[in-house]
Amino acid sequence: MAKRFVLTKDANPNYLATICKIGETFPIEGADKLVKTVVNGYDIVIGKDHKEGDIVVYFPVECAISQMYLSTNNLFERSEFERNANADSVKEYLVELENAENENDTEKAEEISAKIKSMCGFFNKNGRVRILKLRGQYSQGFIAGVDSLVNYDSTLKDTNWESLVGTQFNYIDDKEFCYKYIPPIRGHCNSNNGNQGQSIWKKRMKNLKKFNRLVDGQFAYHYDTKQLGEHINELNPNDNVSITVKVHGTSIIMSNILVNKKLTTWEKIKKFFGVKVPMVEYGNVYSSRGVIKNKYINQGVTSGYYGCDIYGCVNRDFSPYIDKGMTVYGEVVGYLENSTSMIQKQHDYGCKTGHWKFMPYRITSTDENGNHKEWPIKQVDEWTHKLVELHPELADKTMFLNFVYYGRFGDMYTDIPEDENWNKNILARMKSDRKLILMEEDEPMCKNKVPREGVVVRIVGDNFARAWKLKSLRHFDREAKQHDNGEVDMEEMASSEEIS
Repeated sequence: MAKRFVLTKDANPNYLATICKIGETFPIEGADKLVKTVVNGYDIVIGKDHKEGDIVVYFPVECAISQMYLSTNNLFERSEFERNANADSVKEYLVELENAENENDTEKAEEISAKIKSMCGFFNKNGRVRILKLRGQYSQGFIAGVDSLVNYDSTLKDTNWESLVGTQFNYIDDKEFCYKYIPPIRGHCNSNNGNQGQSIWKKRMKNLKKFNRLVDGQFAYHYDTKQLGEHINELNPNDNVSITVKVHGTSIIMSNILVNKKLTTWEKIKKFFGVKVPMVEYGNVYSSRGVIKNKYINQGVTSGYYGCDIYGCVNRDFSPYIDKGMTVYGEVVGYLENSTSMIQKQHDYGCKTGHWKFMPYRITSTDENGNHKEWPIKQVDEWTHKLVELHPELADKTMFLNFVYYGRFGDMYTDIPEDENWNKNILARMKSDRKLILMEEDEPMCKNKVPREGVVVRIVGDNFARAWKLKSLRHFDREAKQHDNGEVDMEEMASSEEIS
């Protein structure tokens, strides 16, 4: 039998559905019908009708869920009730409600209104999962019983759900089930009507192949940073880790790598007559998170949504100091150059109006055969400091990595026993550690009052190119409110460029 729950190649690990078991629940002060639990590493507020040991499907914050799944489970909100499978029944009650209101029968109207509410959910037309604050507690995601999956696809009726606990997926059979939500952007064709999550990656890789100056194996986009909560079991107490502050800006990649050489007329003539002519040379390639920006490689590139190529500005100042074979990955924060517009709303990071800062957080070296070598994080930090030391004119444009911990992971909190519960206990402690995510305090690197985005955890000397992020709940909440207001940032605009 073919696998039903599919995790597609290179799916974004932060926006996957997961088959989970509900663990221990905790009371919430002042809440009679709600309790708190941890699902997949996230704090979730659930109804008391869910019990410990129940098998559920979990959806993370800021993913978008299949329209068909939401419809068959009547999960669209009242204003979108016509999208639900029970739309005809709801219409009948709406007629009764209108009659009761016309007759000024308040009691009956309230009863019918409550009935209608119980027949609908709370998802808007985009099917987006947002962070909620219930009874003072943040709830990071949405869960539903696995019977909801059977409603979606009746052939799943005889599934052995116990055997699937821990399974992550973004497709059921050949249908996309969930994907990263990208807000509708005015003037861009990027509606969240399905097939978007995987298409971003396919479009990104397809775009690489069409640039005829790129040499296979030389350029690589940055990997997706996983959410620490879902993947805390990938780390252990004996891992040496670095924990750095995550800043809220836009990603940039700058490379000095082999590219196909543009031959002169004379070189073309020599090649025609069999003379050996060098076909490749080292050249600069720079990009956003998913779009190459060099105009000599990508003829269709634009200045971007904000009318300013901030990536080109950073590349102009830093690429001359990138050695052959190096690729530098980093974050740009502050303002668009010579503009009053910020890269991320209110996140100034101490920059003057019209100025920006670049923070390198990853460097790789690539040889002529396309073999990549990952630099240790401390070496990245040393390179950045050395660069500013040799070129002090870059000091005002450079942000250094901010280390909050470096050492053996198990020694970070020595009072936590290194037993079978160590992973969940250290995650809980990190979430409440004031110096890591600052809790209710503001990011001290910013003059404006904004929450810290979070921290990034890396294994020192890791054999794999990977990292994990732990975001603050205040930052999640802020992002959700921006999406509610239809606001987009440069990272989302970059994603829009990839699929437009």
